[in-house]
Amino acid sequence: ALGANAGSPFFYNKVKGKMEDALIAQKWEQLSQGGLVVPYDEIVDYVRQSLAGSEFTLQSLAYAEPDLLRLELQHTTHGTLELLLQVEVFNVDAESAFTRLKLVDFAVADNDFAQLVVELMGSKLIMAIVDLVIDRVDIDADSVTTKYEQGSISVDFTAALQQSRLQQKKVLDRSLFDVVHLVELVPQADGVLVKAKTEWK
Repeated sequence: ALGANAGSPFFYNKVKGKMEDALIAQKWEQLSQGGLVVPYDEIVDYVRQSLAGSEFTLQSLAYAEPDLLRLELQHTTHGTLELLLQVEVFNVDAESAFTRLKLVDFAVADNDFAQLVVELMGSKLIMAIVDLVIDRVDIDADSVTTKYEQGSISVDFTAALQQSRLQQKKVLDRSLFDVVHLVELVPQADGVLVKAKTEWK
């Protein structure tokens, strides 16, 4: 939150900072115990904000059997678009931050437009989930690489994460991502489960 700082001399900013620190600690506690579910409505709100002013609006995001994410978009010219995505790979640790999503279904005749939609939504979706899990790490869109080829969307946000203030935080002289590794995204009925492993070497 703007102005939140647990060490601030101003009472309001100090309270906001302490509350924000408590929420972050709660999420990290859940991750250290194996996983955290990010509700679809939070992801949708985040993506809608990031698409504000563009020709796209995210209408819905939901679970689709057996392990898919169903995104419904509205485009000013092309109307309603639906994408079905499957998470193939997801990894966030101190060394790398990468995901690959397989496009299971998306029928658009214009290949350039299809590539634009897929790359845009792949990166927006992943950035929303990661940012919601690790509490607004101020990910710079220019430090995220998105590529669509052979039916898969690859999103590499290693540079973005390494530049974030969260990566600079230390636990026993180690980065948080040296300790907690995000290893899998699992679509579920109530949200996306972000699975994690903890390493205290």
